[in-house]
Amino acid sequence: MENETLNNETTEKEMIISSEIKQNLLTTSKWANFLAILGFIFVGLIVFISLLMLILSPFLGSSPFFGTQFGIPFVFFGIIYIVMAALYFFPALYLYNFALKAKKAVENNHQAMIDESFLNLKKLFRFLGIMTIAIMSLYLLLIPIIVIVSMSKLSCM
Repeated sequence: MENETLNNETTEKEMIISSEIKQNLLTTSKWANFLAILGFIFVGLIVFISLLMLILSPFLGSSPFFGTQFGIPFVFFGIIYIVMAALYFFPALYLYNFALKAKKAVENNHQAMIDESFLNLKKLFRFLGIMTIAIMSLYLLLIPIIVIVSMSKLSCM
């Protein structure tokens, strides 16, 4: 009886990865790698654009067209872009680590490496979930404020 329980616990912890699953993981890792590299490229572009905004903002400040946007200084948008790049960097990094480790795990039939790859996938989805909740909360906070400000502007007319 005790031996059966021990065998059941052992089999519950083991998982068989078929050749079809390995092939699917390889394909997934290739696409994940492609998307992660694109993510890093976009992060670089966002950082470049934000640095341009920060560097050029003193020169564009005197221009009536570029000086401010909706009463907000141009340099503020540069800072916002840097924050956006920092937030976009982590999903790209987690996706890249998943792709790299999943490919190595399948090629070398290495259990610990596949565990690490799925840990990165978990981190990716946790980060995206938290960001989604934060953005939705921000929307729920900003919508009533926008409605109230709009109503007060209309009542002043």
